[in-house]
Amino acid sequence: MNMNMKALRRVVLMVVALVASSLSLVTVASPAHADTFPTVVEVRATIAVRAGGTATVEAQVGYVDVDGTYYVPAGTATLQQLPYGARTWTGVGVTTLGPGTQPLSWTVRPAKNTQYRVVYSGATVGPDVYPAKTSNTVQVGVARNLNDKFKKRTRNFSGKIASYGRKPVLIQKSTCANPKVASCKWKKFRTVKTNAKGAWSTKLTISGRKTHFRAVVKAGSGYITSYSYYVITTWRY
Repeated sequence: MNMNMKALRRVVLMVVALVASSLSLVTVASPAHADTFPTVVEVRATIAVRAGGTATVEAQVGYVDVDGTYYVPAGTATLQQLPYGARTWTGVGVTTLGPGTQPLSWTVRPAKNTQYRVVYSGATVGPDVYPAKTSNTVQVGVARNLNDKFKKRTRNFSGKIASYGRKPVLIQKSTCANPKVASCKWKKFRTVKTNAKGAWSTKLTISGRKTHFRAVVKAGSGYITSYSYYVITTWRY
């Protein structure tokens, strides 16, 4: 009886040992480690447009990993604007981010100088976290449209500027070889004033030397310095 009990105990002990041994071979996976990746939002835009024209705002939303910067895989990017005189940002457009959606591009038509920025919503994909981020701001400057024209027979240089009644228009002249280069020096020819409807006009002089003329309106009231579309060149044959 005692031997039978001992034998039984040995069998039980062996079974327990085998069970314990098999359990030691089972590994329990630890929870996945969550990574938070720094996000970056880059934005750029057309520097300036003439009133009524369109500008382009482009952006890229990425995250920084140990071996480089990559597009974020999810979330939304919202283009916001702050027009001249406004106090709060407003949305222009929203893009849902994913494969093939970047780089981002929006076409805008600002009425006056306007600031733009891109706001990334942030996202969590599996264990990976991509924090929300707001880009720096960029400005699209808007120039007044002088709607200028020139009549060669009368040498009359004229135009009409919207919402610019009874205000000055500077007429400049230059004798540089190429009036389109930045190094060309201009000086005052005369100043004319628009009428109540914004129309302006002046008669250009003529001499034996080529002389270039342009019209200029100073920056202000939400517009950048504005130039006539045409540079007029006169000379006596």
